[in-house]
Amino acid sequence: MFYKLCLKNVGFKPTFFVGNPANCYSFYRCDYSNQKLIGPTNCAPGTVWSPNKMLCDYASEPCRHHK
Repeated sequence: MFYKLCLKNVGFKPTFFVGNPANCYSFYRCDYSNQKLIGPTNCAPGTVWSPNKMLCDYASEPCRHHK
């Protein structure tokens, strides 16, 4: 799953965050130095993962892709 989520995302930073494709209330941490996907980690209550901001933020509308 590391390669599927982490390698398709922008940048070659040693560590960065990506949204959970199955649950917009959580995210993963991509750790390139160890080739690991860490998580998922839940967003704080009342927030969802914002792919534009690349962080958890208060939702302006309900999460649509939550499975």
